[in-house]
Amino acid sequence: MSASCQVSDPYVLRVLINSANIERTVLASDRKVGDDILKNLGGGGVAWSADHMRVTRYAYVLAWFRCSLTLFMMYSSEGGGSSINLPRVKANDPRSMLFPSTDPATALGEWEEGLHTAEAEYIATQAEYNQYRQAYDSLTKDIKALTALERTAHETLRTAKTAQAQLQEEANEEMPAGISGLQNAKDEAEAEKASIMKQFTDLAKRKALINEQQSGLLTEQNGVKQQIQNFEQLRGTITAKVVDAVSDRLEAQKNHQFYQNKLKVERKEVAEIEGIANTLQEEFTTWTQRAEEFCPRVENPRKVVEVQRLLTSVEAALEERERRHGATVEEMTIEVNKAKADLDNVETDLRSLAALNNALKKSLLLRLDRWHEFRRHIALRCKLVFQCHLSERGYYGKVLFDHVNQTLQLKVQTDDQTLTQGRDKDPRSLSGGEKSFSTICLLLSLWDSIGCPIRCLDEFDVFMDAVNRRISMRMMIDTANASDKKQYILITPQDMGNVQVGNTVRVHRMNDPERGQGTLAFS
Repeated sequence: MSASCQVSDPYVLRVLINSANIERTVLASDRKVGDDILKNLGGGGVAWSADHMRVTRYAYVLAWFRCSLTLFMMYSSEGGGSSINLPRVKANDPRSMLFPSTDPATALGEWEEGLHTAEAEYIATQAEYNQYRQAYDSLTKDIKALTALERTAHETLRTAKTAQAQLQEEANEEMPAGISGLQNAKDEAEAEKASIMKQFTDLAKRKALINEQQSGLLTEQNGVKQQIQNFEQLRGTITAKVVDAVSDRLEAQKNHQFYQNKLKVERKEVAEIEGIANTLQEEFTTWTQRAEEFCPRVENPRKVVEVQRLLTSVEAALEERERRHGATVEEMTIEVNKAKADLDNVETDLRSLAALNNALKKSLLLRLDRWHEFRRHIALRCKLVFQCHLSERGYYGKVLFDHVNQTLQLKVQTDDQTLTQGRDKDPRSLSGGEKSFSTICLLLSLWDSIGCPIRCLDEFDVFMDAVNRRISMRMMIDTANASDKKQYILITPQDMGNVQVGNTVRVHRMNDPERGQGTLAFS
């Protein structure tokens, strides 16, 4: 993209940049080219295209207002765009004179040169026109002579045709009327006969050709009819077989369905009988077990009187027990079974809770181990980035993390200490510039360890000297350029003349505050 406006005065150039943003105003051949240039330029701008379109791209900018401060903003994304039609200036509009392509002297020279060229072309064209005019006059004379000859020939032809017609009429008048009519009828009959003979000859030829072609077709037709007859016989035989097979199949399907239904009914009856037999077997087994709980199994049968006597004594004992305990054996059995079921449910819940507790403990230990690992990695990354930033100034330092007591301690060794003392210095004993530079290095290392989309610093270079300020600004700009989709906002009262403004750096300078110069009214 070349510059379309040449400004020799730097002051005028700065005024145009500050007031009209000409560094983000471009000219393009059409709307699409202008939009592509603004996208590549980044940060927004305006494009004027030759097809009378005004294309605008907006930058994503956060507005900060503060008195007597310079707002320093970096961005890495755009806020959309728009395009509108421009009103065209007509050729006869007086405003078109405000946009001459060249100065008047150059334009006058161009017009005079064009006049000489046009005059030479006019003279050559005039000579060529004269030649064509002479040729046109000569051809016109030839055309007139040929037209006269044509008129004479037409007149002679018309006279000859008139004489022929008169002679034919005279001959017809001299010929008898009967012979003339018969002659005309004879001529018409002979013409009709010749036409009919010609048609008959054509039809005879076509008939012979059709008969010759039809003989082969008739032979083929007879063969096809024989094949059709054979096929009909075969189809009748196969159809009879199919009908018999269908009847047999339907009969087999009916029998199969009947026996299937009968099998289902019989299986259902067998299942019911087996269920009854199983129930009886279970009842027999249960009654046998319950009977063996009261007394041992008696192999040999006893007398009915003896069994009745034992049964009476057992019933009396049961009644006595019911009287003492206030409940029957069945009621006590129900309560025992209910209590046992509740105990089983509680034991099941207890085992489930114990398993859940163990799983939660394992998950917590795993999460703690993973968290400790992440914490070690983040702390190590912060230490390395802090040392890397300190090395930009020639310093050496380290960050001491005490995760148990939740404390952070800095150790910084400057370049003069390296030559003299050789041990780390506490940050409280550093100078103002060294302390500010160390703080910026710490903030950059912490920012690099966490995910923060917007990062702000206010008056970070107040206690810095020029060297520390220059190194700090360059270091922060490089870090911001290396960060993806992160925005840095730096606010400082210092002059930003040493900052190189690029596609990702924008400097906003605020106006100085206006304060009244009046005196305070003390009573």
